Amino acid sequence: MMNLSLIGFRYARVVFAVVITLMIAGAVSYFKLPANEDPTVLIRQALIITKNPGLPADKVELLISKPLELAIRKRPEVEKIKSTSESGQSTIVVELYDKHFQLEQIWDDIYSRPTLPRQGYPKNYLVGRAA
Repeated sequence: MMNLSLIGFRYARVVFAVVITLMIAGAVSYFKLPANEDPTVLIRQALIITKNPGLPADKVELLISKPLELAIRKRPEVEKIKSTSESGQSTIVVELYDKHFQLEQIWDDIYSRPTLPRQGYPKNYLVGRAA
């Protein structure tokens, strides 16, 4: 049984030809690959943050998180919703199905639609968008 390095030394011309062929094939493949300077990245998750300083966590959940979550859940594009209510702040993570590609329009529609009921919610809440 011969050592691999001995085989390489014995057939040095073949090894050299294979290495050169692989290098040329790699260089040709590199230059033929399509490449974009700024490829399109589809963001299928969004973070909706509402703030109402001084409101306890249970009221934030009852008055802000649940109504927003229920309204967003009605959208057919929405796959998952996860919400967290803290004292003075509500954070909702929304994820869309992979089959949708007009994401900017969907996100704009979700963010622009007034989803809280007219009565019973705090008047000074702030909604932030992080996408």
